[in-house]
Parts: sequence; C-alpha cells; structure tokens
Amino acid sequence: MSHEIMPGGNVNITCVAVGSPMPYVKWMQGAEDLTPEDDMPVGRNVLELTDVKDSANYTCVAMSSLGVIEAVAQITVKSLPKAPGTPVVTENTATSITITWDSGNPDPVSYYVIEYKSKSQDGPYQIKEDITTTRYSIGGLSPNSEYEIWVSAVNSIGQGPPSESVVTRTGEQAPASAPRNVQARMLSATTMIVQWEEPVEPNGLIRGYRVYYTMEPEHPVGNWQKHNVDDSLLTTVGSLLEDETYTVRVLAFTSVGDGPLSDPIQVKTQQGGEAWGRQDPGPRPCGSARDHAASSEVINENCLTPSAEGQSPRLPKGEDSEEAFRHGGPQLAEVPGQPMNLRAEAKSETSISLSWSPPRQESIIKYELLFREGDHGREVGRTFDPTTSYVVEDLKPNTEYAFRLAARSPQGLGAFTPVSSRCLTGPPFSAGGTTAWPQTVPRGTDPGRACRSGGGGCTSGNINSGRGI
Repeated sequence: MSHEIMPGGNVNITCVAVGSPMPYVKWMQGAEDLTPEDDMPVGRNVLELTDVKDSANYTCVAMSSLGVIEAVAQITVKSLPKAPGTPVVTENTATSITITWDSGNPDPVSYYVIEYKSKSQDGPYQIKEDITTTRYSIGGLSPNSEYEIWVSAVNSIGQGPPSESVVTRTGEQAPASAPRNVQARMLSATTMIVQWEEPVEPNGLIRGYRVYYTMEPEHPVGNWQKHNVDDSLLTTVGSLLEDETYTVRVLAFTSVGDGPLSDPIQVKTQQGGEAWGRQDPGPRPCGSARDHAASSEVINENCLTPSAEGQSPRLPKGEDSEEAFRHGGPQLAEVPGQPMNLRAEAKSETSISLSWSPPRQESIIKYELLFREGDHGREVGRTFDPTTSYVVEDLKPNTEYAFRLAARSPQGLGAFTPVSSRCLTGPPFSAGGTTAWPQTVPRGTDPGRACRSGGGGCTSGNINSGRGI
C-alpha cells in the first residue's frame, strides 16, 4: 500500500491480519518497533502519523504460533517542485526571446510557468503558463528593450519557487516613426539649416539621419537630393539655387534599416545680393576687414566661417549650433520659413478665421495671404502686419476656399503654407419672430461651432506641411 500527503500532513495506516489462532499485529520503521510489546493488538493495528515531513516506509508485522508475515506501507511526502535552472538565452530577435532551462527536479513536473517584465516600464509581470518543454520563445516584445525573465515549475501540489532571473535585450528594428518637429530656414542665399528631434519610436540605436530635399516634390523621394547626417539633430545643406522653393523631408535609420519620412516642409531660398546679413551686431564672413580692423584688440568671433568649396559654412565659433537655431540662429539676411500649424475655422456663413504659429525669424515685416474659390477661382491677395491670426470676411456661403499664407522679411517672401476650409451653412431666416438655420446645421447650433467641430454638414481642414498650392 502507498499514500501521498502534503508536507506536514497527517495520515492513518491500518494493518489487518487474520488466522487461527489470530495473530498479533505491530508496526515497525526499519528496526524500530512503533508498537509497544505489552500493548500489541490482535488482528488489527492503526498507526497514526502526524506532521509528516519526510517520505518513509513502514512495515506491518503479523505474528502467531504458525509464523510471521510482513507487509510494507509507503508514505510519500509530495513537496512543491524545486526551482529550475537559470534560463539561458539562445536567440534574440526584435520582437522575441528564446530561452532554455534545466528542470532542476528529479521527479516529473506538470508544466512550467514563465514570468517576464520590461525593465524600462512599470507594470505587472507578464505570464506564460502550461509550458511542457524546457525551451520556449516569448513573442510580442518591443524592439531594443531589456527584459528580465524567470521560470518556475508546477506539480500536483502547486507552483514552486522561481529560478534565478536572466536579463537580455531584444534586437533592433528600423524606426517606427519619423523624426519630429522638422524645421528649416535659410542660413545664406544658397545654404539652409535643418533641425529635428528624435523619433518617438526609434526601435534601436539611431545611427544617423537622411535629409531629402527637392524643388520638384511631385517626383518620387528616391529621385530627390540626399544629405546624410551621422550623429547630430541639425545640419546645413548648401549649393542650393537662389529664389527657389525647396521641399524637405527627414528620416532616421538604425543598423537594421530606414524609418518613415517626416511630413514635408518647405523653405524658400533668397534672391541674389549679399548672402550675409546687414544687421549689426550679427555674424559675417570671418576674415572680413571689420573683423581685423587695426583698432580692434580682439578678433570678432561672431561670424560664419566659409568651409572648403562646395561645403556648407560652419556655425559661429563658440556658439552651440542647436541653441543658436532654437533661439533664432545667427542674424543673417534670409527669407522667412513657412508659417507653421496653419488652421482655418469657419466663423460664420461669410467669414473664415485663420490661425498659425510664426516662423522663428524675428525680421518678419508682413504676411501675404492668397485665397480663391475652389480650385480654379481667381486668386485674391491680402497683406497685413505681423500677427498670428486673421479673419477673412465677405466670403460666399456654401463655398470652399483655398488659402496660402507666407511671411515676408526685408530679404524677400518665404514659402507659402496652404490650407482649405468649407462651410455649407447659409444665412439665417426668420419665421414668426424665431431665427432658424437651414437644414444643414442642427437647429440651435451655432454655424461657426458646427463647422469647427466638423458636424452639421461643415468641413474644414489644413495641409500644414504639404506642398504649396
């Protein structure tokens, strides 16, 4: 006979013997008598075991004048499984980790449980259960992320302690998102400076960036000009043609491949004349007569240093290039960049409000707005002083308008940013002293609000970073 019990459990073992004459019955464990000689029952003996910690064999002995017979009872203490061996990583991909491990248990186990967690994120452990082999691939992981992994065994009693953990990192992938906040402005008549921020999802170590630019954005990007950047979030691109509009896009790449391109932005080169600004103080070509005037005790370092022929000029000596760009950059003569975040909202059935973020240049003197009805209407122009919003009035109800906005500096007009808006509401009418709107706008709804929210048959949109109209 045999019994399985939990650690610390209790069990009663009964031994019954019959014969003529009836035998005496006793229990023994090895050579030790567990039943006193003077209290040995006849025919039946019950051994009570309590708080059993270890497995053992117990022997029932039946004795009479006819002889002695024995029977063995096996008590097995069923314990939780031991911890498996430390997992060993055999393969990593961008989204999976394969591990193997030693069971660590002499007896068979029911199955294994894997627990794992990203070391860079707070949150609960992820669990994989019912694993019946000592090899497993964990999928659905994030690229270029560090994970900690444990393994534990389960038997009929329960789940044992976990193994020692292993820490490993998934492989890289190409970036899943484009560089953010791409901006461009002119540094001279034929050189622009481009800045951006890292992608939200780099999926690995960013090895560099590629800046694509062209005057013909309708062509495939593979036909655009390309400028490689190794380890910076800012670069200059030279040898541009004067008085042209360039479209610029940027991508990031890892050791695995290229990420997606950023949305296009536009920058306009300036027309002829001096490439350097007339503002004072401000950077000038290093080595000019003013920099080395006899009356000056210290050479002026606030100037731009032309590089070798065909290369872009360097930013001012001693000045952090990214900070210079962020705060408006060197004070050079330049046409402005595009107005950013241009949006159009219908205010009423005859007016549309435009709002935008200004280019970073401080030398803007005017804004020029062009708009037309539909795709083929005659374009009308408006010019106004620097601001960040403008209401276009005296428009026709139920008509779509296309707008283009550009900033002007003393050096010329920058690139246009397009946007379109349409409101299908007509003028209100009165009936019995009550003002009502046509069916296209729900009764009691302000038409401007309806158009801004996209409801009530009104539409509006923006094409803030696309190609100019």
